[in-house]
Amino acid sequence: MDGLPGMQRGLIAAKRENIAPIKKMVGPLTPTRYRDTRPGHELDRVILVAVLSFLLGALLALYGPFLTESLQGALPNDSKAMLPRFSSLL
Repeated sequence: MDGLPGMQRGLIAAKRENIAPIKKMVGPLTPTRYRDTRPGHELDRVILVAVLSFLLGALLALYGPFLTESLQGALPNDSKAMLPRFSSLL
């Protein structure tokens, strides 16, 4: 017991309301580990992030110029000068 004032009030309320303490879980379904203690990341998640990053980079490299062209057409005329024109690189 921690001896804090809330604990004393809780013990008094438990006696008054006939609240029984929770018993420890025993038996075959008892959890053996309550939290994951392995350090680092799981390999499958690292591979998934790597593959998704590669795919996103490839898509942006292939369709980036078309995306900037379509965005330049949607902007007002005075802000077009602020965006670089990547179509000249193709």
